Amino acid sequence: MAEAKRSSIDLVKVVGIALAVAIFFGGQFYFSAQNEKRAAEWQAQQAELRRQELLKKTEPVLVSPKSGVVPPGEAKSGEALPAEAKTAKTSEGAKTGEPNGEAPAPVKVEQAAPVDDVVLGGAEGDLLKLTLTQAGATLKHGMLAQEYVTAQTPESEKGLELLDEIEPGKRSLALVKFRFNAYEFTDLESRLWEKVAASEPSDEAAVAYATTLADAEGKPLAKVFKRFVLPPQGQHLLMEVRVQNLTDQPSTYAYQVRGPAGILLDGPKKDPEQGAYVQLKLQLASRLISQEHPDVLTQFPHPADKVPDLEKRRVSGEENLWAALSNRFFLTALVALKPTQVVQIVAEPIYGKKREDKLDDKRFHHDNLTPIFFRKESEPLAAGVTGEAEPYALYLGPLQPEHIRDWEASLALPRPMHLEEAVQYCDIWGTRWPRVDWLSGMLLAIFRGIQHLFGSWGLAVILLTLVVKLALHPVQRKMNVSMHKMQMLQPKLAAIEEKYKTQTKPEQKQKKEMEKWDLMRKEGVNPTMGCLPMLLQMPIFFALYGTFARAFEIRHAKFLWVEDLSLQDRFLHVNFWPHELNLLPVIYIGMTIVTTLRMPKPENPDPQQEMQRKMMSFMPVMFGVLFYRMPAGLILYFAASACFGLIETWYIKRFVLKVDKHGKPLAEAGLPVEPKPATR
Repeated sequence: MAEAKRSSIDLVKVVGIALAVAIFFGGQFYFSAQNEKRAAEWQAQQAELRRQELLKKTEPVLVSPKSGVVPPGEAKSGEALPAEAKTAKTSEGAKTGEPNGEAPAPVKVEQAAPVDDVVLGGAEGDLLKLTLTQAGATLKHGMLAQEYVTAQTPESEKGLELLDEIEPGKRSLALVKFRFNAYEFTDLESRLWEKVAASEPSDEAAVAYATTLADAEGKPLAKVFKRFVLPPQGQHLLMEVRVQNLTDQPSTYAYQVRGPAGILLDGPKKDPEQGAYVQLKLQLASRLISQEHPDVLTQFPHPADKVPDLEKRRVSGEENLWAALSNRFFLTALVALKPTQVVQIVAEPIYGKKREDKLDDKRFHHDNLTPIFFRKESEPLAAGVTGEAEPYALYLGPLQPEHIRDWEASLALPRPMHLEEAVQYCDIWGTRWPRVDWLSGMLLAIFRGIQHLFGSWGLAVILLTLVVKLALHPVQRKMNVSMHKMQMLQPKLAAIEEKYKTQTKPEQKQKKEMEKWDLMRKEGVNPTMGCLPMLLQMPIFFALYGTFARAFEIRHAKFLWVEDLSLQDRFLHVNFWPHELNLLPVIYIGMTIVTTLRMPKPENPDPQQEMQRKMMSFMPVMFGVLFYRMPAGLILYFAASACFGLIETWYIKRFVLKVDKHGKPLAEAGLPVEPKPATR
């Protein structure tokens, strides 16, 4: 009897389950070790940075302050101005810009005035709270209204932080480089600008800054104005750039303006990723005049030694429209309201881990991105004339198509820029999937309708699962009927195998397979039907994954013990690895195992079919391991699908095939039923 029990053990199933468990624990151990290694490297890097800063403070200063004026013909590190904004080529050994060909001497920038920050918004009913600073006339800090704050964010912050100075010295809306005639200025981001009268309307909050550009002898060349306007209850900050020609001859200018200088992750400071799929990305949009929708280039953060070539991280069209930087649920985008003036937009890296005052805030530890807008060379500006305002709009808000469309409509643009195309639900392998995004939008619309009726996103997931099951029921029903017929054909198929048992020639083997196919076709059996329901559900799976990974509506949606359907369900916290017990994947594994055990075994299975059956028996465990840390809403869908699958299988067997759980005909089916053994 012990031998009988031993022979009944399915070695393939045991090995498969053991392999799945080994991959799960081995993978978790590997990732934990990698995280610890990166943390140790980061601590060592910070210690070295602190040591170097201490050495700098103790060394005497032997050089004069660095000038922000680059003489004509020279270049500093970083991206050059576009071809339209470059100066004329100079001969070897001589630099143009002065009548005698001599290079202008360095100019010291006076910064005697203290830095004065201005806060726009932040009052009751305002959607934004923005802090502007004289240092570069830039946006220092950007926050969304309290309505976007969750229970995980301390109430003392009075809003949701979205923009900050992630890499020191790089702030949003800075003029990175400015060229006036033959002079190139690279210090406008670091110098202190003068605050001037904004001449603001009564219903708008505004602040204006100005700075004067001078040559080596201190002679004024131009004055640059930057005006910031926050509309009442607006979702964007308007920036206008004006240039005044202070020379006595027509002059041209060009500049580079930085968009959002990095975006903070949407999560607690201690754990901003929250164990979920989080990927920052920057999208650059441009188009031809004849196009309606833009071409979008997507960029992701890269290490310093793996930044792509310039051609792979820039767009340059007839209209260069916008650059959108997003985290998981929020978006900040700079829109050029005169897109034909922008010659190109370039994605530049922003590196974290450099702010000693933010060591405990892990949102600053992630590498980031920023867009640089290149304003092409202007038309000649007459002497003493101030040019027209060149407007840019900085959007800060939820990554929600309807919200973004409404905001863009409020700008009353002559042509739509389609900023809503920055909303991308499915971005697997960093590729845009428009059809899957469309399906995600449809599923999200169904979610909203069900949630509006029943008031629960979790119930909406379960009811959507039921809708999908009902939609695929005809296919599932046909598959079960085909599988049942296949089981009934096993004796005849076994007879064909026996008939050709001694035949080894290739033509005889081919004839055997043809007889099998003829028999199955005659009986209406399709062996490929088993994969069809799974293939039909694959687009739904990717669309649901994108919905729960990116849809703003799912953010912090609760259901039963699940605090957030967009994160892992975290049923129980434990003090040992993996630290959190996720119950939904366990329920899903249990339901699928029960479904597998209820499937009848064929009496004389084909070796290949038996191997497939064994593989399918441990596949649920493998999927459960892969899904363990995925969004709870997605796992809820699979768990509900497995539960409905059990009911559907029982229904098809009981009322369609009219067989019992072992595949034997029932009495009401009108077929002979095997007599039960007599009992005493």
